[in-house]
Amino acid sequence: MTYLRRFFSVSADTPGGYTANDRFAVAHGCQDMVGNAKVPDVVFIEQSRDDPYETQTLTITGTPTGGTFTITYAGQTTAPIAYNASAATVQTALAALSNIGAGNVACTGGALPGAAVVIDFSGGALAGTAPALATTTSALTGGTTPAVAIAVSLTLTSRKFTYITSDDTNVYLSADGAGTVTVVTA
Repeated sequence: MTYLRRFFSVSADTPGGYTANDRFAVAHGCQDMVGNAKVPDVVFIEQSRDDPYETQTLTITGTPTGGTFTITYAGQTTAPIAYNASAATVQTALAALSNIGAGNVACTGGALPGAAVVIDFSGGALAGTAPALATTTSALTGGTTPAVAIAVSLTLTSRKFTYITSDDTNVYLSADGAGTVTVVTA
């Protein structure tokens, strides 16, 4: 005999005006094999977190006086970027890559090498999916061992969701703050 098990995934924001540790419900839509509402067998609560690669910081050390560097994103490499590029120049070079495109990256700060350039993927289509950037430094000249580095700061926005109970139509949770919870029932 073969048993079929239906899987459900529902997502909901913590209700507006929510007070920490208040109970709230997320409708799950579980049904038995003939379509009747059913209490889920298992409930997994999945919390979201910020993508650690959405914001990356580009710096140049060693005070170069000339040359270029490149940035590689998911297998594609920019055209050479001048050692003293502005944030706008870095943004243009990244947006020219077909796997990034215009509107999917914003750069602030700079100009290099005196100030860092912050590369932000959070506002476009790449939000939540951006891989770490890589650089090449072999074409920088002058200074003392010039190098390009990209730093990734991992910032987690975590909220604890506590499973309380469930019934035929809802999973009841409490949370320590506002946020989004995804409830997967099996």
